[in-house]
Amino acid sequence: MFNENTFTESYARIFGTKIKIDEKGNQFFDVFYRRFSASHTDIAKAFKDSDMEKQKNNLKKSLLYGVNFIENSNSLDYMHKIAVSHNKQHYNIKPEFYDLWMDCMIETVREFDSNFCDDIELAWRLAFAPCITYMKFMYHR
Repeated sequence: MFNENTFTESYARIFGTKIKIDEKGNQFFDVFYRRFSASHTDIAKAFKDSDMEKQKNNLKKSLLYGVNFIENSNSLDYMHKIAVSHNKQHYNIKPEFYDLWMDCMIETVREFDSNFCDDIELAWRLAFAPCITYMKFMYHR
């Protein structure tokens, strides 16, 4: 079952406890985006002309809001804006890409968390399951 401490301890090992992205965090996001872009040609095209520094900052913020999505109204507002901007009428991020996103995130966590194990993988997947479900749900809305 989901253990929030397992997730937060893994997150802290990767990113520390400060909001600002440090060098290890930047490396994490660099590796993640290389992996994610390589997972599908449409994803590579989507990031081709992107400001990757801005993307890294947005992803860090999204990770924080995504984990708290169900429990926090600020997170709900933020994730709703993200979901609408990524739906079919806007960025057109297809629902199946969220599964690739999660798989790439897990592979990157595996690389950066020295304590990685099945419990940590499950904690990360369960932490983002509500958010990913919402993003998929909002695709046609």
